[in-house]
Amino acid sequence: MKPSFTRNQTADPRRLSRQGLWLPVRLFAARWALAVIFLSISGCFCRPANQPNTPVLPNESRQQPPPPTGPAQEPAPPNAPAAKPPQIIADITVVALDQSPLAGMIPIVTEHPNAFDPPPYRGEPTNPQGQSRIVFPADRTWYLRAWDPELKWFANNFLEVAPSDEDAGMEGTIVMARASALGCMFTDANGSALAERKVDLMLVHPQQGPWWPARQVSTSEGTVLFSPLPPGRYDLEFSIDGAVKRLPDVLLVPGEALNLGSLNF
Repeated sequence: MKPSFTRNQTADPRRLSRQGLWLPVRLFAARWALAVIFLSISGCFCRPANQPNTPVLPNESRQQPPPPTGPAQEPAPPNAPAAKPPQIIADITVVALDQSPLAGMIPIVTEHPNAFDPPPYRGEPTNPQGQSRIVFPADRTWYLRAWDPELKWFANNFLEVAPSDEDAGMEGTIVMARASALGCMFTDANGSALAERKVDLMLVHPQQGPWWPARQVSTSEGTVLFSPLPPGRYDLEFSIDGAVKRLPDVLLVPGEALNLGSLNF
């Protein structure tokens, strides 16, 4: 077995001097190259080529855009109310045929003078002097008259109210007449009573057409009483089980009952 041994190596002083001289030079060159590369990259990304430097003005020196020209428009107020449509304000006096005032009569307006539907507008009942007021739109033609809730009085005339583009007032008088009544007996061709039958009656106005409808059921003797009815001169149309009978030019007198006798169907 050979003995182990170690050999001491001594550094060459000439070689050491050359390494110590070149090492700082290499480090300086490497740092200079990195600086050049960094500056070139920074120049490419920080400022576009051939673009002059633009000085930044202080806030108080910066130019503001010119104000808008033309008249200023004020904003509409919120929830502005819509324009109110024009109205007719009618002061009405309701009287009887003898010109005495009638209290408790209601002014009404309808789309037709012979309307059978409920009136869309009505006023307050007349006072003891027969006076009342009714307000309704002025957008179309209306027909104004009075109504008795107890049906003891019927209007003898109506007022035609023309449309208006602005608010308008008017005054008028409605004449009322006491209710009439009509009685008759209905029989068949053999003279037998038409008992317990539904009998329809239509009063036909000579100028306005169908004016007032009524319906009653005949008694066991075939008699019928239609009451109350508006007084005036009408053509009468009776209808029973689809059969129709007409009587022309019949006068219903205010406050009286007319008996037509027997009518054969």
